[in-house]
Amino acid sequence: MKNLIFITVIALFAQNSFAQESVVSPKNSAGFIISFGASFPMADFGNPDLEWSYHKNKNLGGGTGIALNIDYVLPLADNGIGLFVGAGFNYNGLKRDYKRKYQEETRFYAGDITYQNYYSIPVSTGINFTHNFDETFGLFGNLGIVVNFLKIKDREVNTPSQNITASFDAKTGIGLRLGGGIIFKSKYYFSLNYINVGKTKIKFTEEIKREFPNPSNQQYDFTDESKISYLNLTVGIKL
Repeated sequence: MKNLIFITVIALFAQNSFAQESVVSPKNSAGFIISFGASFPMADFGNPDLEWSYHKNKNLGGGTGIALNIDYVLPLADNGIGLFVGAGFNYNGLKRDYKRKYQEETRFYAGDITYQNYYSIPVSTGINFTHNFDETFGLFGNLGIVVNFLKIKDREVNTPSQNITASFDAKTGIGLRLGGGIIFKSKYYFSLNYINVGKTKIKFTEEIKREFPNPSNQQYDFTDESKISYLNLTVGIKL
């Protein structure tokens, strides 16, 4: 009899708790989320170590940059499952260590070098899960596929005797997007997003123009495989 009373009390308490949660927890709604923050290159993309030949070097030395992301979330069920579609823009310069090692390797003066920059545009889609515990606090997560467009700005070296230009091909890679974070007041999003497109062939042409003592023009083609991944830490708002 005591066990029956105990079970009945627990059941009534649980029913009351779920009823209260259903009342105070706002339902998920479709909408755009715009977020802005920092971009952190990882793996070969962010590794500043130059190998024995700077011409054959998979490490790209990308430094901390900026990230701008736009996501559209569409709820599909009351349990929090939905879909997301997103696009972003990342800008990354070079780490100081990479610049220093490149200068030491080539023996060019720092003022003669215009270094490359990295521009990444990830377009992604997949599954979204969102749960609002109450009107103040919630959690969300995203898992899907991403198509990443990578453009590397030319690197140039200009000296009194020669001009050297490294022109990089634009690259497209397919990979994984994994992310999530905290929702505040059903409107403000604190997010962490991880993009990984794996090994990507980086091709570039180096053109050397010499002015003297003997004018000449030479071109060399190079290819390396670099692991491209990066992390975004952003703050956003739902429109």
